[in-house]
Amino acid sequence: MDKNMSPEDTAVAEVLEECGYKISSDKLEKITSFLASVGTSGGQMTLFFAAVTDAMKVNEGGGLESEGEMINVKEMSVDEVRKYMKSPSINSPSGFMYALLWFFSEKVVKLEI
Repeated sequence: MDKNMSPEDTAVAEVLEECGYKISSDKLEKITSFLASVGTSGGQMTLFFAAVTDAMKVNEGGGLESEGEMINVKEMSVDEVRKYMKSPSINSPSGFMYALLWFFSEKVVKLEI
């Protein structure tokens, strides 16, 4: 995280760089903060939720090549995510999986998606 930016401003910048959506910090909902990479770097991670629409998509995302990022953005339906989470082997970091569980318990259940 850029030490000159708040976690919220960092999230806004990362969503634009990595996913291609232009959001504002007032639309962020903080999920939680936790220690990531315990035993190696021990950094703090903060998770946010932001609802996005097609109208907010301003570029393809994928990260910054200058920072060595090569991010494959994949949009999935709720049913596709359910299937992914039931896979016998999942190639995703634990923080991402936590975020999906939070999304299902806090957003999907309430919307009955």
